[in-house]
Amino acid sequence: MNLLKKKIKVILADDHEIFRVGLAFLFSATDDIELAGEATGGQELVNLATSTYCDIIITDHLMPDMTGLEAVQLIRKKRPEIKSILLTQMEDSQLLKESKDLEINGYLLKSQVKDKVVEAIRKIINEKKYIYPENNDLDTGRSKISSNPFNLTEKELELLRWLALGLSYKQIAEKMNISVKTVEFHRSGITEKLGKRSIADLTRLAITWGVIREGEKAT
Repeated sequence: MNLLKKKIKVILADDHEIFRVGLAFLFSATDDIELAGEATGGQELVNLATSTYCDIIITDHLMPDMTGLEAVQLIRKKRPEIKSILLTQMEDSQLLKESKDLEINGYLLKSQVKDKVVEAIRKIINEKKYIYPENNDLDTGRSKISSNPFNLTEKELELLRWLALGLSYKQIAEKMNISVKTVEFHRSGITEKLGKRSIADLTRLAITWGVIREGEKAT
């Protein structure tokens, strides 16, 4: 190994500590990739990437304060030379199209990160794109995922439906004939499995999985 070889500096953004720890360990096992910093949200990533030297940022798309795509756009205004990899929980044709339109350098499913991220970083640094999996059905506007990829329970799916339709916790409790505290309990289960998602994100997932129809109203 050439000890003088410059290492690839990476900044990682994800609001799940276990995920960040896993990637940090993975990078430590390489001789050419080094973790230069970690962020737990989009704004923190923007601040870090514009004040700390790095070659590439790896960011989850859905984070508490802004999306990964929004963070990348802000970073590019000050540091256009920084490469980027967007991570997502699911194969989403619309998100992939948006990533390509914004010329994101890499796109990876989080389930494939362990096996693919090192290869992706090396290819991108060598001026190549890395999209995995490559979605050849971009015009459909549909996500190629299972009807319940996060294994939500029946109660959680029902709650997801009512949340996506815009009902309050009190209204949901009445619909499901349960207490508001039980609604909060099932909502925490959804959060644990899906991460912190806005109502807009949950609505999109509900439509994608067929839990509700686009344009459907609560009755």
